[in-house]
Amino acid sequence: MFNTASYAMQSKIRARYGRMLGERDYTALTECRSLSDFVAFLKGKPDYGKALAELSDTQISRGQLEFLLRENQFRDNIELCFSLESIGHSLADFFIGLEESGFLLNVLRVLKSGDNPFLNTPTRAFYRYTHIDFDALADAHDYKSFLEAVKKTRFYEVLRPFEHLSDGAVDITTAEVAIYRKLYGDFFGAERSSEEVRELISAAVEISNISILLRAKKFYGDTEDPSRIILPYWHKIDKNTADALVSASYKDFLGILSGTVYGKLLSDAEAEYDFQINARRMLHSRYVHALHFSQDPAALVFAFIQLRRIELQNLIIIIEGIRYNVNMQSVRRLLVCNFADDIAT
Repeated sequence: MFNTASYAMQSKIRARYGRMLGERDYTALTECRSLSDFVAFLKGKPDYGKALAELSDTQISRGQLEFLLRENQFRDNIELCFSLESIGHSLADFFIGLEESGFLLNVLRVLKSGDNPFLNTPTRAFYRYTHIDFDALADAHDYKSFLEAVKKTRFYEVLRPFEHLSDGAVDITTAEVAIYRKLYGDFFGAERSSEEVRELISAAVEISNISILLRAKKFYGDTEDPSRIILPYWHKIDKNTADALVSASYKDFLGILSGTVYGKLLSDAEAEYDFQINARRMLHSRYVHALHFSQDPAALVFAFIQLRRIELQNLIIIIEGIRYNVNMQSVRRLLVCNFADDIAT
């Protein structure tokens, strides 16, 4: 049952959801032909005006713009999590872990190429929540020195087994799976984790698993065991079906998947590309549904944050479209938002 605090959170989330960018906003943004026009429009929106205030109206760097958008969202999302009673800290810790894992994987990718480890500058708000030793990381030149920099983080123990490998032999995919299994495993193992939030996370992981399997089978066939690159969490797909999807050939995989709730995400042409877009839309609709019908404050917060993450992805897609002068229709096709056809998905 909802208590007074729960009703307050419900009202707060739904009010903020009402301020999110809608169809008219995205239409206006996709019609922008310069970053100056893009920023000028966003500055007029309550969730972006303050965050973009430090940008000059004439000299706008794409990198700085994306940095400020990421920082604004990360800071707001974590503060929103902390405002939740009971599960708020574990939910905040999960999203901090997502930010941390993405950053560390970027560092590993660049380290492997022999360049400076700072591929993406972490947001300023991120520094206060992580145990990464950034001074040590700035001097990292190999995997061993990278490990020293992350020694106090939650991911150290799952990354340490790769220390004996030569730097060139560290497989990024294997490290990525180890990191995410740790992150999701910790959350699912937490006693206070909300059942509805667990279902929302499982739905996202399941779609990610299917996407990874689809891509692996299409491009690599039977040359590798794909079970090692997915997470052991499923939502609507039972264990027997999941096992069949993992072991099937590409053709059989499509046949099995077509008999599940995800069959409608497939297209005869460019199946993998269209699946990615349709899958993001399915998750978007799932989160919108939760905002309208859930009575779990943690689920409301989680769904709203996921919608904001999708909104950020949309904005970055539009920024890329402006940068490369892509036509409006092509950019719009990639967006996942509150267009009428999305809600009906």
